[in-house]
Amino acid sequence: MKPETIIIMIILFALVPFGAFSSQQSYKNSEDTCRIVFGWRESESNTPLLEWMKKGGYTWGLELSHDVPENRIRELHKQGWNIVLFQLSHPETVIRYYNQKKRAIPNVNETVEKYIRATDGKVIWQNILEDESCGVGLSQEFLKEKPATHREAYKMTESYLRKSIAATEKQGNLPHWAVAGFANTAHVLAKQPEIDLLTVERANDDVDDLQTGISFFRGAGKQYSKQWGVDLSLWWGGIYGCVQNLPTLYHKRHLFVSWYSGAEHFRIEGSELFFDKTTKKPNRITECLDEFGAFIKSHERGKVEVPVAIVLPEDHGWITPPYWRTTSNVWNYAHIPNRQGQKALDGFFSASFPGSNFYMDPFSFGKFKTENPPASPFALSFISPEFAPDSSDVFSAEYPVSFGLYDNRQVARKEMELKQFETSEFRPMGNSRWGDIIDVLTTDVRADVLSQYSIIILLDQVELSNELVANLKNAMEGGSTVICSAGVITPEHADFTGAEIIPQLAVGQAWKFADGKMINEPYRYLPARLTSGRALASTANGSPLIIEKIVGKGKLISCMIPWFEGAPQSIGNAALSLFDKIISDVQPVRIEGLPLEYLSTKSSNNYNIVLSNNSNQDWKGKIIARNVDQTFNFCKELLNNQVLRSTRKVNGNVEVSVTIPAYEVRVVSWSK
Repeated sequence: MKPETIIIMIILFALVPFGAFSSQQSYKNSEDTCRIVFGWRESESNTPLLEWMKKGGYTWGLELSHDVPENRIRELHKQGWNIVLFQLSHPETVIRYYNQKKRAIPNVNETVEKYIRATDGKVIWQNILEDESCGVGLSQEFLKEKPATHREAYKMTESYLRKSIAATEKQGNLPHWAVAGFANTAHVLAKQPEIDLLTVERANDDVDDLQTGISFFRGAGKQYSKQWGVDLSLWWGGIYGCVQNLPTLYHKRHLFVSWYSGAEHFRIEGSELFFDKTTKKPNRITECLDEFGAFIKSHERGKVEVPVAIVLPEDHGWITPPYWRTTSNVWNYAHIPNRQGQKALDGFFSASFPGSNFYMDPFSFGKFKTENPPASPFALSFISPEFAPDSSDVFSAEYPVSFGLYDNRQVARKEMELKQFETSEFRPMGNSRWGDIIDVLTTDVRADVLSQYSIIILLDQVELSNELVANLKNAMEGGSTVICSAGVITPEHADFTGAEIIPQLAVGQAWKFADGKMINEPYRYLPARLTSGRALASTANGSPLIIEKIVGKGKLISCMIPWFEGAPQSIGNAALSLFDKIISDVQPVRIEGLPLEYLSTKSSNNYNIVLSNNSNQDWKGKIIARNVDQTFNFCKELLNNQVLRSTRKVNGNVEVSVTIPAYEVRVVSWSK
């Protein structure tokens, strides 16, 4: 462990207010470590917000802005709260952010020094916060840059982050936290040695989906040994407002899925909205947070089961493509066109998490008659003139349909609040094909991290460097299965793949696995001659299409379809069938029933399956789990305390039937 990491841990764990880390008091298990931080403003001093936090006993700290007086900071610190300063550090973004809000521009160094004095140096500086998403919005100086390639866009993003970090040099020994909005920022953030915690914003229709975000940020955290967390937003661009007093099942599912997925930190936005300013009564979101906070204080979540890793080039720039997008590009606001191989990223993640690309949906009510206010002034779907560096950069996405339900977003908001609609009905979330069992890594990953995964899939234009090949061989020697495609593998990799690739593209009309029937489907492929490998699937004319080579206890599987891409689909059916076959061998949980989101965790004391019903109807089906300890013979649903009857089969699998109400989450748990 690095010396600076030890110092940071000492700072963090020396402060324990009001039941901080109380979720660990019942179970002394590091897997359960999770901080919850709420914002606090001077305007909340006359509301019951602090009393509510103290009573709940699950709040770890307070996030404060630059304008909180020094004596107030000192008072809150002496009360035992951990203090997190939210203060952007990127010079141009600081100017743009406060000018746009028509607020005085703070002196960043003076602000930080004030917090250091008030807390005796025990403050955390959250200096990167939604810079690239609607909460802040990038500086126009940054948006003026027009990179031409993926690598240029990556370097531009990293340069932006380095400039943000350079602006903190005078207080460089403070712990630094960062919050981002999109999957493509995860690894470039985690790679920065000064950043201790990376958090991904979710529950906002201007950022990509929860499952993909967790896969990228959890993977980045493992790859660079960083903590990761989830920022829970109350903002909904569909109504141009927040949802603090609407039904809360949407946020409830986000909280439970994120926690069981391994989130070590929660930043809860909008706490100034938790209590009505006039009546001082709590709004509905507090009920949801109290339910969640009480639950994590008394339950052991265990370690999430993640047997599959995706390896990407570090300059991939990919995010979940919103369904309304009419062009294929990456690196968000740089608008870099997809390169060869990136169509398969769209296909793989949309297959892994069906419906996840509906998550970014500011158009759930169709087309508004007027765009005042817009969904968000700075978002994937809209960039207003005040954010655009040039008139040509003003952007408004085309509506999916030309008709709609409301005149404008404020009318929609009023009706939602009047009729108390459950927002989940209008805010889609993805389901799971194999379970939420995927981490995303980049080629910079260490061998010891890579070897933790049973299945490793190379996507996009991964370069098989000598170091990466050695790391992959090390993982296969230990029992991992590596899957890659033509494009990543070339004719130069014959010894690695066990086949000689003929460098000419051919057209296939049908394909079959060795033990299956012929499937009619057009595709492109590269013919190959087997050397030390064997064919798992072949073309109609007998050319090997999917090739397996045994390596130690594991194997390498090569697909001759370039980048796994299909003709009518983003990903070919032969490749998808391959993933189904291989992943099913390590898939910890299966379901029988309509699509569902699910994941699993295990510890020495229990085995848990989290089930998130993201649909508008009750889910009734069966869960089949393969990793339930033989001694765990008691089955219970933890949120409603219902005892369930489960059955252990001859093959060792355990089955249980479950009913889950619409838009609800359930946790089925086995124990002794």
